[in-house]
Amino acid sequence: MNKMLKVFLPFTLFTGLLFSQSIEANWQLNAAIVEYTYVVRDSASAEDATAVYEVSGSWPSSAAAAAGYGYTRALVEYDVGDTITTVLVPLVNETLLAMFGVAMNVNLNDDNTFTINDGSTYPTTETLNCSTYATVPAVAENGTWIGTPGFDHPDDANAHSMGWGISFSSVFAQFNAPDLVGGTYGVDYGVGTAMENWGMV
Repeated sequence: MNKMLKVFLPFTLFTGLLFSQSIEANWQLNAAIVEYTYVVRDSASAEDATAVYEVSGSWPSSAAAAAGYGYTRALVEYDVGDTITTVLVPLVNETLLAMFGVAMNVNLNDDNTFTINDGSTYPTTETLNCSTYATVPAVAENGTWIGTPGFDHPDDANAHSMGWGISFSSVFAQFNAPDLVGGTYGVDYGVGTAMENWGMV
């Protein structure tokens, strides 16, 4: 079984003074919503590559059914590539992040670079002997980000939003920066569009 994961990562900004056109500062993760997707994958054996995986139930027991004194029925079947289920892990505050060992401290720079600082950890998955499991390893790296022109919020002169994405990282998946000013959610970016993976700050 394979696990894919999506992570929503809001950050808290630590800076003395921030101008609306700049995001250069030290950011601390204050919440994460992790989504694990369980997907059936090919077996390592060539003989099982076309196998169908099923969950079955037997009555009165598996042993009795195998001996001809009961029956077995398939309850659900999966093909390779089928999604079995998704699980949300809402780490929506610092207490929950700490309970799961997740901590992220990032420096964002106006030259479109970022640094994940030493001491940071990040939820992901690892696979060992065909078994995929959740893990929270230590991470540190330098990467690059992209942005699109943004806008000042009409109801808050101190708030500014812009499209934001990651263009290079060995820790994070890459995602795009949508045009929040000229684009429309659900048409130009968002689920069901050509830009399903996107970000904003």
